[in-house]
Amino acid sequence: MDDYSAIVDTSQQGCIVYYQGGMAVDIAYPAKPSILAKPSPKRGKIKGFSRASRKRLMHLLGEIDKSEYERAYFITLTYPEHYPDWVTAKAHFDAFYKRMVRKFGDFPVLWRAELQARGAIHFHCIAFLGVDVLDAELSAIVAGAWYEVAGGGDPYHYLFHIGALRGSKGCASRVGSMRRVLYYVSKYVAKVNEFEQGIGRFWGLLGKRFLRFARKVRVYLPVGMMHNLMRFGKRFMRIPNRVRFRKLSWLMFDSDRFWRSLEYICSP
Repeated sequence: MDDYSAIVDTSQQGCIVYYQGGMAVDIAYPAKPSILAKPSPKRGKIKGFSRASRKRLMHLLGEIDKSEYERAYFITLTYPEHYPDWVTAKAHFDAFYKRMVRKFGDFPVLWRAELQARGAIHFHCIAFLGVDVLDAELSAIVAGAWYEVAGGGDPYHYLFHIGALRGSKGCASRVGSMRRVLYYVSKYVAKVNEFEQGIGRFWGLLGKRFLRFARKVRVYLPVGMMHNLMRFGKRFMRIPNRVRFRKLSWLMFDSDRFWRSLEYICSP
């Protein structure tokens, strides 16, 4: 992490944290450690994918270096007519991941578990494979690995995942653009659901040590500039200016552009 202090004096009151090469921007006012630090409360039994979980997931996506998405792929995994319980489903996913690692080598994957209307669990993933592979080829590899683990001997399970059945499509596709990432995450990965049964985590990141994160940059600003910056952040997120925050976070396609525009945004 780098601390830039071009506009710093003893009266600094606010702080910006942005991720150079990523999408996340955080602003805190005043710049107290209790506000800047990520909260780490003792959590109770996980009952679902809450709004707080969604916020943590979205921020993690913004912390990842955008170059990682250039050779990343969306993957969707589901079950046939007969499906297991949550514990078994997660064990299946772990076994599937190990099969993929044996095929492609170590790679990180962000996963999100979701409950379908029929009661079956399915998984939405962003796999940072770091290799170039055609969607059809990857769909066949993924479908084969998932069928071995979770297919239950149902041939239609494999055919569904390669897109060979009417109304189906391949289970894997290249990310392509940052706009597609945010669209996919908003539509599938970050949907908020509450469930009464405690079944553990609804999302996670496997192989985190193989993932490159954006460089974290911290900038301190005096009070007047922080007021302007807070107004900018609220306009960007379509939040009424009358709403008061001590900390505000958002994602931008180009957070570097935010850094280049900082002097203009914070001008009196």
